[in-house]
Amino acid sequence: MEIQRIIIEDTLDLTNQNLTNIPEQIGRLKNLKSLIFSWNRIHDISPNLWKLTSLTHLDLSNNSLTSLSWEIVLLKDLIELDLSKNKLKSFPNELIYLKNLKKLKAFGNPLTENFPDFSKSNLGKRNKFKF
Repeated sequence: MEIQRIIIEDTLDLTNQNLTNIPEQIGRLKNLKSLIFSWNRIHDISPNLWKLTSLTHLDLSNNSLTSLSWEIVLLKDLIELDLSKNKLKSFPNELIYLKNLKKLKAFGNPLTENFPDFSKSNLGKRNKFKF
């Protein structure tokens, strides 16, 4: 798949492409603002994703993710994160350090472990969370 050809402005939409992993080339798209991987079969997040430090919107909904790395904090400009309808049992506590995060969707996950306490940070006062 030639990723460079399907980028529209600063958005890459790979919805429903039957992907099982995130392509390695993704790490080269340093100026990408919005990345959509919804409705695939992705199990793991490639470390190359954490290189996209300009991302403001990340949609990984409707996949098969079982874990989320603490490295998500490297996406410091992230405003919206959609992790809904995966197989996540917990989230890293480091999520509270995403200072620009305004919207987090996490519904449809079998959350069984502690969830980060956003009330102890400024994040809990100004953001929208859907569980």
